[in-house]
Amino acid sequence: MKSYKLPLIKFKNEEKANLAEVSRSERINSMPVRVTLATNKNCNLRCKLCGFSTKTQNLEKDRMKLDLIEIVSEELFSTAWEVVPSTFGEPLLYENFLDLIHLIGEYQCCIELYTNGMLLNEEISRKILPFLADLKVSFDAASKSVFENFRLNANYETIIRNITKFNELRKNFRYVPPPTITLQVTLARSNIKELPLLVKLASSIDIDRIAASHAYIFSQNLKSESLIFNRDLSDETMLEAYNISTKLNVNTFFPRPFNSDNQGTFHLFKAKTCAYLYKETWINANGDVHPCFLPDSPVMGNLHGKSFPEIWNGSIYRSMRKTVNDKKPFFSRCKNCPIRMQFDLHFTKGYNEKGFLLYETTKN
Repeated sequence: MKSYKLPLIKFKNEEKANLAEVSRSERINSMPVRVTLATNKNCNLRCKLCGFSTKTQNLEKDRMKLDLIEIVSEELFSTAWEVVPSTFGEPLLYENFLDLIHLIGEYQCCIELYTNGMLLNEEISRKILPFLADLKVSFDAASKSVFENFRLNANYETIIRNITKFNELRKNFRYVPPPTITLQVTLARSNIKELPLLVKLASSIDIDRIAASHAYIFSQNLKSESLIFNRDLSDETMLEAYNISTKLNVNTFFPRPFNSDNQGTFHLFKAKTCAYLYKETWINANGDVHPCFLPDSPVMGNLHGKSFPEIWNGSIYRSMRKTVNDKKPFFSRCKNCPIRMQFDLHFTKGYNEKGFLLYETTKN
């Protein structure tokens, strides 16, 4: 049996990060345990609610150069346990994807891969399996018609076939621990009724979990798709889906209900602050460092001008850690953070539409 052991430095770093988060320190002596790289923004699909890849005008400018990845790996991969290629485009389209996989293996990191599943063939599946922690396949409906209407240019049968083949491969490989598979669902008015059916589908094709989050609205003409305006329907359908999941033994990561004291099924933030500021970072193709994936989040610094440790404990990161729960935080969207609304028990402000209507950008 092949065993994949992470070096002790990664566990020590994570322990320090946990302590910094609990104490809500402004300056910290740990590094991010999870690093997301905006390797590329091009995509083979045109999903109607996507506000990331479809805005790309210059694919060359939005493609991360290998020399920047090497800088990031030297500064961050020895302490990080998880690396996430692009969540803004389709990472399997990135021309240096296999070079990145090589570096991930060299530094004994794990990869969390978000993909639409269209390019997940047997060859690429075999190459990522030894380093994979979780395969997240974007999958927004159980029925072919709704799915393909939601995710333009996708082929329902192709993706199901690729997932099935991947499942065969992971069962035949012996890893400790084995990689998991997640169906990643964007919840909107046009697909919310599919959620109970998705749980049944997940069970039938050996999916480990379903992770759902509410849609972020990037265009005013899509405003009606937000479930913030369909709260009862959302809560009732998620409860139905959850009840089915318990019977079928499918794990669910669902957001908090809109109109209930029920606290949802997944709590990302547990220390009354933003975990991203202590454990994660996002790096754009041009070297800009961001505190989260929200499109108007501030630039904390640039890796072509400063080292990551300088940026990580620089004045902007310290200001965000200090003010994230204030009435006037450094990044004003923190007041109405859509991630904390959904997955933070301590975010007592509750839901409001400002968090999800991202066409209403903030100004700091």
